Parts: sequence; C-alpha cells; structure tokens
Amino acid sequence: MGDEEIRWFLAPWALLAAFVGLGMLLAQPSRRRFDPFTPIAFAAWSHVVPAYVLGALVLVTGWRTPVMYLVPVSDEALTYTMAYALLGFAALTMGFLLPVGARIGQAIARALPAPAWTPAQLLGPGLVLTALGAYGSAAALQRGLLGYQVVDTVGPFDALLTISALSTTTLALALLAFVVFSDAAAPVRGAAAAAIVLRTVAEMLLSGKRGTLLAYAFVLGAAYVASGRRVRPRQALLFTGATVLAVMVGMAYGSTFRALKGDEAVTGLDAYTETVELAARETAGRGLAGNAAYIVRPFVERIEIISNAAVVVANYERLQPFEAAYGLNDNITTSLAAAFVPRALWPGKPSVSDPRTFGELYFNYPNAFAVTAAADLLRNYGVAGIPIGMALLGILLRVIYAALVEDQPVVIWRRAAYVVLLTTINYEGFFGSIVPMLIRTAAVVAVCLLATGVGLRLARRG
Repeated sequence: MGDEEIRWFLAPWALLAAFVGLGMLLAQPSRRRFDPFTPIAFAAWSHVVPAYVLGALVLVTGWRTPVMYLVPVSDEALTYTMAYALLGFAALTMGFLLPVGARIGQAIARALPAPAWTPAQLLGPGLVLTALGAYGSAAALQRGLLGYQVVDTVGPFDALLTISALSTTTLALALLAFVVFSDAAAPVRGAAAAAIVLRTVAEMLLSGKRGTLLAYAFVLGAAYVASGRRVRPRQALLFTGATVLAVMVGMAYGSTFRALKGDEAVTGLDAYTETVELAARETAGRGLAGNAAYIVRPFVERIEIISNAAVVVANYERLQPFEAAYGLNDNITTSLAAAFVPRALWPGKPSVSDPRTFGELYFNYPNAFAVTAAADLLRNYGVAGIPIGMALLGILLRVIYAALVEDQPVVIWRRAAYVVLLTTINYEGFFGSIVPMLIRTAAVVAVCLLATGVGLRLARRG
C-alpha cells in the first residue's frame, strides 16, 4: 500500500487546505441563513476537503501513486501543486464575494419571470422529462457515448445528445425532488420518489460510473435546501449517511463493472447489458463487509488527485511545444470561443480539452486523468493565470447564485435551474471545460423549462 516514502512535508499543506475549505464554507453572502449549497460552500465540502485535505493525508502515509514516476522531483512538484490549488480556491472565494457579481445577478433576477408554479403541478412535467432523459441515455448508450466506452470518431450531434440527456435527467430529478420535499398529497410525493429511485438506479447500472449515485445525492441535497427547507442536525446526519452509502455502492458497482468489461471499447448492446447484469450480481454477492474491503483502494485512488495534477505541474513547460500536435494548446481560449457554435453547424470544430488525448501526452496512456482547474490555468497562462482565472469564475458563480437564489423567495424554476448548473461544475477536469459546459447545460435547461411552462399554462386552460 505504501511506498515507504512518508511525506510529512504535506501535513501542513493538508491543514492549510482545511483552513481554506473552512473559509469557503463561511463565505456566505447572507448572514441570515447558512447555505451549504452556495457555489463556494459546495466546492469546499465536495471537492477541496476530499481532494486536498484527505488526498494530502493519503500521500503523507506514503501511498503508492501509479503516476508519480512521471514527476521528476516529486516533493517540489507536490508542494507547488498544493500551493497552486489553494491559491486558486482562495481567489475563487474572493471573486465570489466581490460585489460586482452580486449586482449583475440581481439585475438579471429583476428581469427574469417568476411564475407561481406549485410543487404539486410538477409531477407530470418531472415524469415527462425523466422519460426524455432516459430515452436520450438509451440512445447515447447504443451509440457508444454513455458508460464505460469511448467512440473513435465524434459525430456532429454526439455532444448535444449526451449533454441533453444528462441535463434533462438532472433537471427532472430536481423538479421531482421539489415534489417530494413539499406538502403535496402523499400519493403524488410517493410517485415522485419512486421515479427518482428508479431513474437513479438505472443510470448507475447503465453508466457504470462510480460517481453516479454520489452526483445524484448532491442533486437531491441541493434541491432540499433550494426548496426552502432548513438543514438541522438530523437532516445533516441523514444526508451524510446517504452520501457515504452512495459512495460505497457506487464505488463497489462501478469498479466491478470496469473490471468485468476490461476496457473502453464500444460493445454491442447485448454484451453491454450482460456486463451490467454480471456486475450487479457480483456486487450484491460480496455483501456489505466484502464490498467495504473491495472499495478501499479504488476509493483512495479516486480522491487522491494531487499526484495527477503534479504530473502537469512538473511537466507542462517541457511538453508545451508538443501540445499543438495533439490539439491541446491554448485550450481555454479555444473552448470559450467554440462554446457557442454546435459541432453540427461547424463540422471542422476543433476537439479541445480531450482528456484521453491529454492523457496520451502527459501520462503516456490515453485515459482520462484528473487535470484540475488550477493546473489547466497554469499550463495556459502561467502562475498569474491561476488567481485571475479562478477569481473570474468566482464572479460568474456569484452572478448565477444572485440571479437564481440569493435573497429571493422560492421560485421553483429558478431554484431547479440553479441545482442543475451547480452540480455541473467539475473542478477536477479542465478549467476550459467549466464555462462551456455551463453554457450548454443552461441552454438545454432553458428549453426544458420553457416547455414545462407552456405545458402548465395549457393544462390550466384545459
């Protein structure tokens, strides 16, 4: 398990990461109520603490990291990686707290409609969106876009299909969660809860991803708070237990699925579903104790992303001359410029921020590795780009929060849209992918919510 290299020098960095995470939790726009799902607080407990507090402590113990051989001077690279990451999240917090984001968001909020939707009205739209999301996921699975498989050639509508399926499903779960957490009739809430459970389990089984259950637990937790409910100790304890269970089940099943499938080659639907069945049986057959022992290594390797980022930090200057040949150079600017144009309208659109191409260059293996937002900014713009880029992202996050949630009464469509956007952000991947993903997700969510509003008006007239 260990490599006999106890890295005590990372212990103070783990403590500093804990202080940064605490500061992010306390950076609340409103003093009247603590919201664990502000963009900054959510980033603190869902990413900073597990990745940079627990992850650093894992490295302190001397855990053997598969990629560390790619880091020429590991102690120096790990130190710089921690410093850059914490600098970035401190800047993210400062950007979020600047008044400019709040003012822009408040201006947008005043211009947005506020229809009086009630949770009881949302069961039908939630079920329809759930069915649409399931249909999209099935089409993506058949195309080889969903699950533990990768297509060789990206089609003009592939990105639209996958983003639409994911965004529609997440929005559907958020709307159905508003029904569950309301005072609607018991049969209505029961039907919504059943749809949430069935769709979540189906998505976990078919995707084969270890984080599916955890991601949807975050969606439900965010919807609980966004619905206006207060988080008391009992609810916090229940949510913590649910997330731990989601991690265990998701890790056990996802790791088993990957082991049985073997690689990311696209397989036929029959073979894929057979793997799903075998993985479910094997996971269930281990029992609680067996699965707890089985997931130890996958869990630790999953939260320990510091060494992956250290590979980028240690090698980006040496590898920059080769990035253009892989289509990776200047990926942040290119991603932003191309975000507004669908591939269907731009057949020659460059494929930037490809994690497997990045893995081939930096890790000598075409797989998806954790890049992290700070490391991506570093290789694009140098050290100065980290605080500037993260601060600008913090301003954008405040705009979203102020436009949809902050100091507002509960308007269901706004809160549901916020839940989807919040849980879309991924700090482990490329910084250049965050804003484009938010734009595309917002477009899909807007279409779905407009259709929902039209449907509700037609239902009232009928």
